[in-house]
Amino acid sequence: MMHRNLRIGGRVKRWHTIQTLKEETVAQHTYGVIAMLVDLCNGKPSNKLLMAALFHDIAEQYTGDIPATTKWNYPEIATAVKNAELDIETRMGAVLELTTEEIHLLKAADMLDLCWFCLEERALGNKNVVEVFERGLDYLSKMPFNGAVSMKIGELKSEWGKL
Repeated sequence: MMHRNLRIGGRVKRWHTIQTLKEETVAQHTYGVIAMLVDLCNGKPSNKLLMAALFHDIAEQYTGDIPATTKWNYPEIATAVKNAELDIETRMGAVLELTTEEIHLLKAADMLDLCWFCLEERALGNKNVVEVFERGLDYLSKMPFNGAVSMKIGELKSEWGKL
C-alpha cells in the first residue's frame, strides 16, 4: 500500500501559484531532496533520514501543495494543514522519529532543492522565481546548519550570480 501512496502522492503538481517554464511534481522534488541529502551527508545519510525524505510530502495527495506564503500569511491554515498532514502521515505509517540534526538536514535539503529549481527556471529566463529564490535563501540563512549546507548555499549564490 505504501508504494501506491507514494506513486499517487508523487503525481501532485508543485508551483501551481507561480508561472514556471517547467512542470515539477512532488516525485521530482522528492528525488531532488534525496539527492541533496546524499550530497550533504557525504554519500551516507541514515536510512531513517532517506525514508523521511521519501515521505516528506506524501500527505499532499490529500491536501495539495499549499504554498508557503499561504501558511505564513494565515497561521490558522498552517496549523490546520500541519494537523491534517500529521494525521494522514500517521495513518499511512509515514511518521519517523529523526534526530534534531536530521530534521535540520531534511529542512535544508527541501529548501535547497526549491532554490535549485528556481535557479534552473531563472537560467531559462523565468523572472517569476526571483522572489521565491531570495525567500529560500533567507529561510536557509536563519536555520542551524552544518558546513555542507553552507557550501551548497555558496554554490547556489555563485550560480545565481552568473545569470
